[in-house]
Amino acid sequence: MKKNFAKLAFSVSLVLLSNNLIVFAQNSGNNLQSESNEMINESQVNPNEVLDENQINLDEVLEDGHGISDNLFPSSSIETDHIDTVCDSIQILSMDDEKKRNSIEEIGKSYFDDEGFQSMGGASIQTEIVLDNLGIPLYPAFNDPQFALSSVKSQCAGIINELKTAYGLNDFSYEHLDEYSGKLMAHLDNENKSDWYDELDDQFVALSGFLDIYGDMKSNSYMISTAATAKSIPELLSDYDFLLELPYFAIDDLVEKNIIGRNEDIGGLYFISFNGTEGTEHSPISPDTQTPNLTARSAYSKANARQYARDYARNPNPNFGYIENADCTNFVSQIMLAGGKNYSPTWITANAFGVWKYTKAWSNANKFVEHWKLDYTFTNHVSFSKKLKKGDYITYDKIGDGKWDHMGFVVNTKPSYDASLGYKDYRVAQHTSNYLRWAHVKKCGWDTLKSKYPKCIYGIVRI
Repeated sequence: MKKNFAKLAFSVSLVLLSNNLIVFAQNSGNNLQSESNEMINESQVNPNEVLDENQINLDEVLEDGHGISDNLFPSSSIETDHIDTVCDSIQILSMDDEKKRNSIEEIGKSYFDDEGFQSMGGASIQTEIVLDNLGIPLYPAFNDPQFALSSVKSQCAGIINELKTAYGLNDFSYEHLDEYSGKLMAHLDNENKSDWYDELDDQFVALSGFLDIYGDMKSNSYMISTAATAKSIPELLSDYDFLLELPYFAIDDLVEKNIIGRNEDIGGLYFISFNGTEGTEHSPISPDTQTPNLTARSAYSKANARQYARDYARNPNPNFGYIENADCTNFVSQIMLAGGKNYSPTWITANAFGVWKYTKAWSNANKFVEHWKLDYTFTNHVSFSKKLKKGDYITYDKIGDGKWDHMGFVVNTKPSYDASLGYKDYRVAQHTSNYLRWAHVKKCGWDTLKSKYPKCIYGIVRI
């Protein structure tokens, strides 16, 4: 396939400070920056009450968990003196096409270059963090962000106007994309939406893909910033938020190389060792058995999890907070908690005053999956459906960019393959949209993803 890469202007100064930690950052004539947009992760709850009576306020918990500067692409470039105060084991370079091909080939991962984004100027992996000789490619980004924005505004004028009018949104620009990202899925449940507004509509698909890459660029900005301020490789790999932000193929590679590990019991990632340096202070975290005034957790029960999913799929539990426009992962976390999973500092816990503290793994789909460990992946919906069991947590990556986009829960499955459907049917409980539906029902959507997103990947988390 012919690659249509836009020419990028780079103004990154090459500064060799050491050979330990290197960051290859796409600059495109601009400096990717990120502002701290703190997730509010503590809410008042009565710890003496049972699970379904907990008063948890998640109104201000963000699905993404990271903020972005008002201008994603400010005009200032990265200058040498900006690096002087950074750890003496960092180098910042651009990543040219040859370097991309070589680094991706070295770790055995496919090169992201999707035809679906050619009308937007193309999207490709442009950023890599290198720890000594270990390359960690990040998410794809638009080859020409401003051209991509202009193109999608033209392609998706109808749906952009629909959302802007319905919710009084600001003009469609990088500064206000989070507004549109939040309303895109939520509008599916709006009784006043246009008849053509559907997940399979071409404009919906194009805008959804554009917003996915935009989210990837925000993640890249955060990871570059974190890597650039790390004092050492062990410090970087001990940063739990950083690990959960990585593309899943990068995490899998680090686990395979025994650099980071997974806590099989209560979930979570932890730093093991790198080039002889061990993570002595970052061993697996134990269940939070000291959480005050909370009844000890019993063994995990799929029956309890399924019952909770049935009870609150259509009508969210009023005693739990609801994340407007992005409640899918908050809901499946509730299901898992109802099933009996232990509290832990890397998921959800409470302090001595009975104040709940949530990590981003509670409310973000990609972080939830990486926290609990993905058990199966499929590029084919038929194979995915055949593997499903009651009580599975399911996810998908629509465009194959390395980030899980959405969460659902399997309440029930049919006993066998249905020739009339072309797959084994299954019943999904989910939020955003809120429903309890069999996959064959038109408004479910899990079975039709591949028709519009050919690179879609399905995943299963099995407890």
